[in-house]
Amino acid sequence: CAGRVTGTRFSTIGDTGLISHNATGLVIRDCGFTRCCSGAIRIWRDQAGFDGSTISGCRIEDTGAAGGGNGQNGNGINLFQADGCIVSGNVIARSAFTAIRANACRNSQIIGNQCLESGEVAIFSEFGFSGSIIADNVIDLAAAGIAITNFDHGGQVATCSGNIVRRIAPRSAVNPDTRPYGIAAEADATVTGNMIEDVPGVGIVV
Repeated sequence: CAGRVTGTRFSTIGDTGLISHNATGLVIRDCGFTRCCSGAIRIWRDQAGFDGSTISGCRIEDTGAAGGGNGQNGNGINLFQADGCIVSGNVIARSAFTAIRANACRNSQIIGNQCLESGEVAIFSEFGFSGSIIADNVIDLAAAGIAITNFDHGGQVATCSGNIVRRIAPRSAVNPDTRPYGIAAEADATVTGNMIEDVPGVGIVV
């Protein structure tokens, strides 16, 4: 489907606020998500392919991870196998795990978001991604900043530029395997023009 979800408020949701399966250019704009117990927004596809959904201008707060796992739940915005998506201009605070997680997505753009108080990695591009742009985001308080990872699962080609990463926690309360760092990059990534401060670990892991 294609369509628009705008100006809508989701509050105290037992599972996920909004789930999209196999969309074609869905627009989610100027919405509010508060206290979603397992995730705020999920853009998922049954098989990898073009999705083209846009998420912008939303405010997402206090997302839980009641569904368990080590990252399947607890994310403000979660893209899975959804190519060509744009996530921009959102304010995402207090996600149990990740503010924005893109898993196995091609040509995704994560631009100009505020990611505050994330319980694990604030922004993730992982597992078989290709062509990720992560730019001009502000990350303040997280267990780790930005992860561009899984070259071993086909992840490749990313740019990470103009981001501010600050006040990283010494440990994650939800994932003890997470180590404190500003930016971790592999998989044919370019990392340039970022500002990183107050990290009790490594600034940039390459």
